[in-house]
Amino acid sequence: MALLAGVAAPLDGQEAPVAYAIPNPLPDGPALPGDDKLSCAQVLAESRGRLKQLDEIEAAREAIVYRKGAKTKALEAAGMLGSMLPGPIGQAAAMASATAQMATTRDDSKANYGAIDGKSDWVMDRMDLMNETYQQRCLAGE
Repeated sequence: MALLAGVAAPLDGQEAPVAYAIPNPLPDGPALPGDDKLSCAQVLAESRGRLKQLDEIEAAREAIVYRKGAKTKALEAAGMLGSMLPGPIGQAAAMASATAQMATTRDDSKANYGAIDGKSDWVMDRMDLMNETYQQRCLAGE
């Protein structure tokens, strides 16, 4: 699946691109077993591959059609009806509905984007780790 694998741009003198998988389930941190055995070229290639992977994930995220949950829709309707009531009662009903929608909208966002955001966060952290590893090991002259 294109979303789960990034392709590293080949480095000068290197062979075909390498695909980088996103672990499932996601680990607690960006480090993976065997990181200490990666060469400088492999670290740099993975960092570049993860950057491309972030672009792919962002494109997939933008393609998601946001769907409001039933609670959010019900609160919107209640707020609209409440705002039609005269005086302070209508204002209070509309305000209560709007306040309650904050929580349901947050839940809707998690339902729509939670899985892909988790992948994006892990890939970003992994890319940062590879950048840091490259700077410390390869640019520092290990």
